[in-house]
Amino acid sequence: MQQTAGERVLVVDDQIEVIPEEPSLLAGLHWLFDERSAASVSPTLVTRLDGASPRLPDLSEQCRAPALERVAFLAERSALLAALLRGESELGRALRTVTNGRSHWRHRVRLAHAAGEARRDGSPYAAAVDSSLPVSIVILVHDNLDLTRTCLESLQAHTPAPYELVLVDNGSRDGTGELLELLRTRLGPATPLQVLTNGQNEGFPVGANQGIRAARGRHVVVLNNDTAVMAGWLPALLAAADAEPNLGVITAKILNLDLSVQSAGGILHAPDGSFVIPGQGLGRGDPAVSSRRAVLNAGGPCMLLTRALLERLAPNGRVFDEAYSPGYFEDSDLCLRARNAGFSLLYEPAAEVVHHGKATSCLIDERGELAIWDRFEANKRRFLRRWAVQLARDEAGEAAVSAQAVQP
Repeated sequence: MQQTAGERVLVVDDQIEVIPEEPSLLAGLHWLFDERSAASVSPTLVTRLDGASPRLPDLSEQCRAPALERVAFLAERSALLAALLRGESELGRALRTVTNGRSHWRHRVRLAHAAGEARRDGSPYAAAVDSSLPVSIVILVHDNLDLTRTCLESLQAHTPAPYELVLVDNGSRDGTGELLELLRTRLGPATPLQVLTNGQNEGFPVGANQGIRAARGRHVVVLNNDTAVMAGWLPALLAAADAEPNLGVITAKILNLDLSVQSAGGILHAPDGSFVIPGQGLGRGDPAVSSRRAVLNAGGPCMLLTRALLERLAPNGRVFDEAYSPGYFEDSDLCLRARNAGFSLLYEPAAEVVHHGKATSCLIDERGELAIWDRFEANKRRFLRRWAVQLARDEAGEAAVSAQAVQP
């Protein structure tokens, strides 16, 4: 503070972010300072996710000084410095001293606050698309250190640069955090790395959304941490992403540990709750799972989300519906929302990923956390209620295709 030279000082904490479409922040605050003879002035704070919400009424109001945990204010330098020199070492308390007996005003101009977000290197994050990065790979982690290590080692062995890696540590307690930090030295400057940290397990939809909001690549791959990628997986996904317009989600060929097929095109849900997994149990090279094709569901442990999908379907950053927390059915729900918005879904067989399956869910269940299987059933009911009509149409369409295929 003593190094500043201006007549007034704008103080913001490290969780504040400017909203580009807002009018001049400083001009508005200075105007209100002079117009109302205020002791201090603050902008209106909104969360990052609400930053695009309707504009507030064109007025200002007298109010209390901003809360200590969300500091953003303009004050006279001399008064603020005097309060600090008198021993008010915390800025929020110093502001209250400055405004004692005088008015604090809030202006309608908005600043975004990163409340409730995961932390990146101890600070909030913001992201803008980087044209030099064709893709960001988002991996959500909750313990299972050995599986996470295997996943990351496979990425290093089989994923050519350039790409960005975004790791969301969802409250791990088993040394995972140390592993993720060690990865910085192994990757080197050619591969940008973000490590986001939640203090507790926020579940898959919330954590994945945090990672996607931080991702700067042209496209985003959401990859489970209980996977191991195989050679050529990412170039195949990226080539598929450019294969046709209006693509929203691309899924890989998912393999079991013995390299038989676990899934070759998501899960086909029926309105009665039953389901079919395309290609399940077939050999890796079976002709039935070896051709690129459009699918009804591209959910699963490896999903490429195109930037066009993200911008149209989730401009607020909530890609997966967090009502499905802590997890299950959010990926299938996203695929149906993508189709409703006019996007197509694709299966890419040249992208091969080995998947353990339910590793995090089983760990959470063993610990008695989050009532994961109760939530599975609740999410299943939610999904079926929301999509019963569409699932019935899909089922009828698949039956018609099968009938045509067996005609002489």
